[in-house]
Amino acid sequence: MSPPTQVINCRQCINGSLVSSPLTISSDGLIIPNSPLPADTQTVDLKNAIISPGFLELQINGALGFHFAHVKESSEYEAGVSKLAKYIPTTGVTGFYPTVPTVSPEVFQRVLPFLKPQDAPDSASVLGAHVEGPFLAPSKKGAYDAANMRIPSTASLEGIYGEKNMRDSIRVLTLAPELPGALEHIKRLKKEY
Repeated sequence: MSPPTQVINCRQCINGSLVSSPLTISSDGLIIPNSPLPADTQTVDLKNAIISPGFLELQINGALGFHFAHVKESSEYEAGVSKLAKYIPTTGVTGFYPTVPTVSPEVFQRVLPFLKPQDAPDSASVLGAHVEGPFLAPSKKGAYDAANMRIPSTASLEGIYGEKNMRDSIRVLTLAPELPGALEHIKRLKKEY
């Protein structure tokens, strides 16, 4: 087990005020008491920076010239996810749900295996995929291609996304609850996935 890390010369928001106080984190990421500390505790000087929780991005379609719905080669797609995960902590985001908009079932099934929850060093956590549609109201389609939209009563979750992706990758699903069959899909999502 690696030693804990204590950050010093830092400020934390405690009860609405910025307080200068060291913060000690165990090797498994838990905040632990500042004393007594093992002799091998690592120290990091934050030079009066503020420590705060990171933001979670619930809906991001891509960035840096990469889009979660565009896939050509697997290695290129994985590199795009990795590049974005390394970049977004610079914006304060520490975890994100890569969002795939309404696309064909073939595209959903091709990209979702790359979007399962994962952590990598010096990167924001991929929290799992957020799928927008295809079960959205056609009258509110916005920029989506209506040809890819589906009515829940006429298409299965597994047929659109793939059963393995339902279990392993998808963590957020946007759908229009007023559509025929939507409530049945919601019940199945809650019960089975």
